[in-house]
Amino acid sequence: MQEKRPSQTSDLEDLSRIKEFTSKLTGLEYLVISIDGLPAAYMNTSSGKAEAIAALSVDIVESSYKTIKEIIGKQKGTIYIDTGEGKALALTKSRELLVTLYGDFNTVQGALYPISLYLEGKKITCKSCNADLTLATYKCPHCGSIVPFASNECPVCRRDITVKKCPSCGSYITSMGEPATNVDEANVETSTDTTMQDFKKVKRINRKTFLILSASSSIIGIMTGYLSSLAWGIIEGLIIGVGIGGLIGLLGGMSELQVLEKSYRRNLEKKSLES
Repeated sequence: MQEKRPSQTSDLEDLSRIKEFTSKLTGLEYLVISIDGLPAAYMNTSSGKAEAIAALSVDIVESSYKTIKEIIGKQKGTIYIDTGEGKALALTKSRELLVTLYGDFNTVQGALYPISLYLEGKKITCKSCNADLTLATYKCPHCGSIVPFASNECPVCRRDITVKKCPSCGSYITSMGEPATNVDEANVETSTDTTMQDFKKVKRINRKTFLILSASSSIIGIMTGYLSSLAWGIIEGLIIGVGIGGLIGLLGGMSELQVLEKSYRRNLEKKSLES
C-alpha cells in the first residue's frame, strides 16, 4: 500500500496533533488524514481501508466543491454526509491535508469544528493564561464522555457545557476561552460519579412507584370487572397505571367479565331446564 509522506515538519505536527485529539473523543469510529489522495495518518482502521477511504474522500470533495462553486461561487467548507442510524461521514480540507471522520453524527460535527480552526491557523485560547485550547478535550461532568473543549453542548448527553475550567490555569471560562460570569460552580463541577448515583436513585424511586401503580391498576381493573363496568376498568387502568399496569388492569377486568358472563349463561340454562 502506498502512503503519502508529509513534506514539511508542520504537516507532521498537524497529523500528530489531530490524531491525538481524535483518539481521545467518545463516539468517533475512525479517522483518515490524506494528502493527494493517499493516507498520511489513520486511526481505528486497516491500511487497505484507509487507502480506499482516502481515494473516496478526494472524489467526494472534488465533486462537491465543483458543484458548490457552480451554484454559489464558493469552494471552502466542511462536508457532512448523514449515513443513517445517527452516524455521519465528515470531510474538511486545508492546504494539502484532507481530514475524514466517521462516527456518531453529533460527535463528528463537534470534532470537525476545532479541527477546521486548527488547520486554518486559528486558535481558541484561554484569555486568563493564553493556553492553546483549540484541540484540547474536556470530560463531560454529566455523562463522563470525552468531548472537544470547544463544545458548548455535550454531543453524547446533550447537556450544556458552555462554562468549564481551563485545563491549564483552572479559571472558569467559556468554550471559546472567554472569562465566564455568574458561574454556578456546583453545576460546572458536578462529578460524574455523583450524577450517576443521583440518576440511579431516581431510577429506583421510579421503579417502586411504577410497581405500586401497576398493582393498583390491576386491582382496580379486577374490581371494575366484577362490577361489570369494562369502560371504567379501561379508564381507571390507563389513568392510574400507564403502560403495563394499565394493560394488566384491562386484561384483569376483561377476564373477570368473561367469567361473570359464562356464569350468568350457565344460570340461565339451568333455570330454563328446571322450568
